[in-house]
Amino acid sequence: MIHVAKIEDVQGIVELLRTYYNESQYNKFLTFDDERCRETAELWMNDICFVAKDGHKIVAVAVMDLMKSYYKELEADIGMFYVHPDYRGTTIARLLVNACVENAKAHKCAVIYSSSLSKIDGKNHQIYVNLWKKFGFQELGSFMFGSFTYG
Repeated sequence: MIHVAKIEDVQGIVELLRTYYNESQYNKFLTFDDERCRETAELWMNDICFVAKDGHKIVAVAVMDLMKSYYKELEADIGMFYVHPDYRGTTIARLLVNACVENAKAHKCAVIYSSSLSKIDGKNHQIYVNLWKKFGFQELGSFMFGSFTYG
């Protein structure tokens, strides 16, 4: 159900992005046509892009970027996290978070944070916060933040 996106998933991500941009108040002043959605989806292929599918339809996406911090430790940033409204309240969001966390741990990331929290408002904000808290994360301003130690 959850896998790292492949180039053949781009069109499905474009379709999901249309739903996201229509729902999102964060981007209400910008125009996101299919071309811009495709450019965004193709850029995500350079990051770690997880998708969830229901059959052949992509219903959720989480995009994680790995980078070195100021202190030279590897960090993971979840810059995009979106579940189609018809699939909220299922286990998909938890599976996506778990995929991100496990991938960050596999890369020995010192911290993982979700900067996509700043794009979420209203009821969905608290749902998103509660989701990440189940994995031991804390709300830190407009971020969800977690850290790891390795033996």
